[in-house]
Amino acid sequence: MKRIASSLMLFGWWICCGLGCAHMVETETVTAFAESLRKSDIEKLREQSSPTFNSNVLRRDDAIEAMKQLNLPTGEMKVVEVKGDDNAKEVEVEIGERKSKMLFKLVRNPDTKQWLVDDIQVKRKMKGGRVNQTLAEQMDLMLSVRDILDAWQTSKRDSILDSSTKPLAQALGELPPACLTKLAKRVAGTSSGRKDLRPVIEGHGDDAIARVPGAQGDLYITMRKVDDRWKAHDLHVQSRRDGDHVPSVRKLAAITLTSVKFYEAYSSQDRETLSKVCIAPFFDRALKAADLSSAPLPELRLREGDYEIRMQATRALVLVKHPEEMIQFGLVEQPLDELADKGALPVYLVEDVSIFGLDKGEERRLSAMLTSHAVMHVFSEALIARDLKTVQFSSTQDFNKRVWQRLGALTLADLPLEQIEPEVPQVLHTSYKGPITEITVNQGRTPLTYVLREQNGNLLVDDIETPALNRPESLKATLEVMVPIRNFTLGFHVRKTKQVMEVASRDFNRMVFSQLPELPPLEISPVQCLRAPLTKIILHPERAIVTLGDDNRGAKVFLVVEQERYVVDDVVLIAGPAESQRAGLKQVLRAQVMANSSVGSAPAVP
Repeated sequence: MKRIASSLMLFGWWICCGLGCAHMVETETVTAFAESLRKSDIEKLREQSSPTFNSNVLRRDDAIEAMKQLNLPTGEMKVVEVKGDDNAKEVEVEIGERKSKMLFKLVRNPDTKQWLVDDIQVKRKMKGGRVNQTLAEQMDLMLSVRDILDAWQTSKRDSILDSSTKPLAQALGELPPACLTKLAKRVAGTSSGRKDLRPVIEGHGDDAIARVPGAQGDLYITMRKVDDRWKAHDLHVQSRRDGDHVPSVRKLAAITLTSVKFYEAYSSQDRETLSKVCIAPFFDRALKAADLSSAPLPELRLREGDYEIRMQATRALVLVKHPEEMIQFGLVEQPLDELADKGALPVYLVEDVSIFGLDKGEERRLSAMLTSHAVMHVFSEALIARDLKTVQFSSTQDFNKRVWQRLGALTLADLPLEQIEPEVPQVLHTSYKGPITEITVNQGRTPLTYVLREQNGNLLVDDIETPALNRPESLKATLEVMVPIRNFTLGFHVRKTKQVMEVASRDFNRMVFSQLPELPPLEISPVQCLRAPLTKIILHPERAIVTLGDDNRGAKVFLVVEQERYVVDDVVLIAGPAESQRAGLKQVLRAQVMANSSVGSAPAVP
């Protein structure tokens, strides 16, 4: 600032030498102003400045400290031109060896007739689209940054709201006092003390961004000019420590407010509010008709600021610690309507709530707690009633793809479902594992475990686990190999080669079925052998061996995986314990193919 004052002090001498003493009064005005500036006498400067200059440049006691950051040109000054009238004048000067040009604007006080500094402008060549701001405009922006920082550092609610644009003030104003204080401390904790502030400001028109370096990170303030006053439109902190970032005050406010509203609405069973603060799938499938009192949330101190927010892209987590649990609110940012105002607030809605047991490591999702038993009962009733449509609707995509969608002409009655007894399940225990819920029930003589999995916001049955020694405990894995066997059997029963080929391996089709326009009669009936009860399943990578019946009547089926599904590759038909009472189906049918080739015709199927 001494450099600025020194350059201004030379101004009077250059006026007298360059333009004579006709402008002595203007010279004295500028000289006096420079002297006050040199002494950092803020009160004297205010007396020598116009009301406009005072309100824009000198309104704060630390204005001179802020002015040091403007890098005004220094050196000897020479008056180039003075023009104006008795009420306003412009004094143009050249400064230093580079002859930087400055323009002093003076106005006369109508009462005292005293000339006052009204503004100062450094004439610079600007890049395209940028405006050469005056000292008053630059200082107004600089001091507004300090006004905003003061408001957030003091955590005074009225000051924070007053220094914010209407959209930001609206979001912050709805926050509980403790939540706003918590947010203010997180923002203000990054910036250094006011005396050390050296913000870097980029402005264009009525928009500006100020970066305030601090010991712990950088604070970025997005600003907008509203009614000739700069206000904060958003703030974010780029911390030097992971986890301390504040990506957006606007977003944090929206996330906090939604979480508080959800918790209070859920606790009071206010479904109308819940429908507004939750995504539609979560509300419609879990909250709309459920008994919310059956899954109460623990008492939380959200209004007191007892929470932590973590953000990832368009999602956010609100974490609340409880003595034995951690409660997590999952929220997702909603895309703004194309017609929405640029300043519109971000919208976050709750997509689910999880409760983590700190000692057990269990994750209970609220959607699962409210809907899992109902989904299990619907699936169980449909399976007992052999209602395929409802079974498919209640099953995961994987269960459908691997089993139900491959039934073809089969019905549920054709499947080995003996262990699923036609009884109402009695729940013994429910285990929550995040997206997976396991419900153990008594259903007749055999205990079952229904495995439910979350898929696209829905909780669906993914499997049923049953105790087993010689087969997989998974019903899905069992049916995945049995469905092609049952379809293979049905194809022989209705004597349709095409139906058999759909569930046979490429090798089986190439060697046999593609060369058999009709299925021939065999000494050992494939249908009788393949309809024997399931005895054993052995699963290997990319293949399986299934034993049906016993040594007196049955079959051993060999399957391979082709195009992500099991297909029949061969069958050993068993009509008795003797070796002569057993036949490999591929070998037998291959012999028929060769016989047909030798006589030039195929035998008819009786």
